[in-house]
Amino acid sequence: MTDLEALILLNQIPELHAHIVSPLLDAFDNPAEIFSAEACAYLRKHADKGVKIVEQLSTVASRIDAQKEIELAQSVGVALVSFWDETYPPLLREITDPPVLLYVKGKGNLSSERMVSVVGSRNATTYGREMAKAIARDLALAGVVVVSGMAEGIDGAAHKGALDVGKSTVAVLGTGIDVTYPKMHAQLANDICENGCLVSEYCFGMQPLKHNFPRRNRIITGMTKGTVVVEAATRSGSLITARLALDYGRDVLAVPGQVGNVRSEGTNNLIKQGAGIVTKAEDVLEAIFGEQTVVEKSEKVSAPTLSSEEQSVIDCLDYTPCYIEVLGEKTGIGLDTLFVVMAKLETAGSIKKTIDGGYIKA
Repeated sequence: MTDLEALILLNQIPELHAHIVSPLLDAFDNPAEIFSAEACAYLRKHADKGVKIVEQLSTVASRIDAQKEIELAQSVGVALVSFWDETYPPLLREITDPPVLLYVKGKGNLSSERMVSVVGSRNATTYGREMAKAIARDLALAGVVVVSGMAEGIDGAAHKGALDVGKSTVAVLGTGIDVTYPKMHAQLANDICENGCLVSEYCFGMQPLKHNFPRRNRIITGMTKGTVVVEAATRSGSLITARLALDYGRDVLAVPGQVGNVRSEGTNNLIKQGAGIVTKAEDVLEAIFGEQTVVEKSEKVSAPTLSSEEQSVIDCLDYTPCYIEVLGEKTGIGLDTLFVVMAKLETAGSIKKTIDGGYIKA
């Protein structure tokens, strides 16, 4: 077994992070020796969850073909970056449970400490997506590498913001690096590889299992100086990311959202608890890097211009479904015209249709 093959196998044991492997390498010379009886005895005695780790050491080689992983990586241009390589993200080394190995695809440089994560709801509002895009774009213009999770909604908007100005962005995946999730982001993944990189700790072919994503979030926060939460409900993966950032001693900032919007309850609560308020990229630069910089060529987020009829509909909606007949009565708009107005607002992402045919504010 080669050293790289051993590291690939060790990386598949969640409890066996790099801070446990490092002293083992000091004691047993090379990664392959960690599979020896002597190393297993050491783990049982000294490591947290040592018995469980040893059980997994005995079976991981039957689950993962390490040589095939290496061949696949070489064939598709994926770098296998270990904790002990110079190109490993420096800030990620500092967290309590850094991954042993990262799969990295693209042209980006992970060695920068000038990284900020921008995260938020998958089911984002138009306002949230535009804010994420504008903040990420201006951070990128200021030389910050934007890191996110390539999810639908806020994550995707943040990546696009950086890419729009030809700057680097890093997407940390909860799947194997060869699995695009969501599938709608296939082109986005390609664009990220051109100006940044995709990163995963998971082996090739790993599917988007639910428990992968909270674990993935520690890498997003771990490699960045701070985290900006744009939109998040009270219970969301973005708040897990924020808590991890605090655990790692990193800054947590939040974009204030509309009172009463469930997608902003989490971010507004973060602000109540002391998170810094972000309305523009300059707020992030000052809070995280101590820079009082005015970012040039910044495009401001503005509310879409609505007709009087469209505004009347928006004014009648909240987050309880309202039906077309009721809207007609409230607004005084004829049903034929109202159907056209509703279609335009839905296409613009200003309203959403519920499963029972009602409408709510987006």
